[in-house]
Amino acid sequence: MEDKNHQFEQLSLEKKCRYILNRCTFIASRFERQGKREFRINLYHRGNFYYEIWYNSEYHYIGEVRITQDRTIVDAYAPSVQIHSLDY
Repeated sequence: MEDKNHQFEQLSLEKKCRYILNRCTFIASRFERQGKREFRINLYHRGNFYYEIWYNSEYHYIGEVRITQDRTIVDAYAPSVQIHSLDY
């Protein structure tokens, strides 16, 4: 699994986003402020991985894409997200 993570990290930001949007399941959104910037963060899931796309709507850019296998990432979103309902 770590090999897939490494392969994903080597992709360009555009290819990471394309992969996530075309192949992953959207789970939830949240907002986070970093200094003067506010990001809408969308969480996606596929297999054993969770992906976040950090989007700044004020300046219309994607700040970063994160990948993790840590299921606790869902805690930052909403208590209503049901992990057991995701297909593995």
